[in-house]
Amino acid sequence: MPSLSDVVRLAESILEGLEPYIRRNICWDEASPYYGGLIETVPHTPHPTWPHASYRVASAYLRLYEAYGDESYWRAARVVVDYLVRE
Repeated sequence: MPSLSDVVRLAESILEGLEPYIRRNICWDEASPYYGGLIETVPHTPHPTWPHASYRVASAYLRLYEAYGDESYWRAARVVVDYLVRE
């Protein structure tokens, strides 16, 4: 049975590759109507999967911010939530 620290290390190793991928797929162009939206879902809007995916991304970034206190996580969560509110 793996220890809690082993599980944490495994989760953080997965997160190291996944978080930058997700960050690259958020529209960061403030002039775009899709600012804060997930780029891969924009062509499909409105579609039942995009609000769920955006909600999960915002929730994950809020949890990361709570765990690590990194302001970049807070900013990512905020722009995704703002997009959800606009839509």
